[in-house]
Amino acid sequence: MIACKQVTKRFGAVTALAPFDLEVASGEFIAIKGASGSGKTTLLLTLGGMLRPSDGAVNFDGSDLYAQSPATRADYRATEVGFVFQMFHLVPYLGVEENVRLAARNGAMTQRPRELLEQFGLGHRLTHTPGELSAGERQRVALARALVNEPRLILADEPTGNLDPENDRQVFGHLAEFHRAGGTVIVVTHGSTADEFADRIVNLKTPV
Repeated sequence: MIACKQVTKRFGAVTALAPFDLEVASGEFIAIKGASGSGKTTLLLTLGGMLRPSDGAVNFDGSDLYAQSPATRADYRATEVGFVFQMFHLVPYLGVEENVRLAARNGAMTQRPRELLEQFGLGHRLTHTPGELSAGERQRVALARALVNEPRLILADEPTGNLDPENDRQVFGHLAEFHRAGGTVIVVTHGSTADEFADRIVNLKTPV
């Protein structure tokens, strides 16, 4: 599904991501680890079509992602990829269901947002705003939003970094369920919970 070939990212004189090769097969669960500053988030943003590498190529299904037009990359992000972030990035003035429905490509025409939220145990929270939720509930809303368009790939950046151990395992359990259904997961994490779910652990070294 994904092939990174000598992908490098520099910001001026600073190398954020050292030359990096990675191949990810469809249906794999990959955990990416490394010290702070090793380029984990930079790599995830590059894989998500949001950050053009300074050198190298990112291929998705055999096509160079950054040789495509911005509109094509936007469609890739909307249809092929679901993003989960440590800080949730929910719209604070919208209710739970509205936050998920906002990301749905067919918007008001689908029942999938509500079905996902009920599946994640949030059926009683549909009209609550993010400020009325616990951190674990907010991350489950964010995960439902990532899944609403039935993507093939989930990119998760420290999705449990702000959660207690119980919610940590719950979020990884939902990612594992997506994986068992055939989805591909790439998760950046400092924790150890991912180790029991991942097919493979990739360790990044800090650029020198």
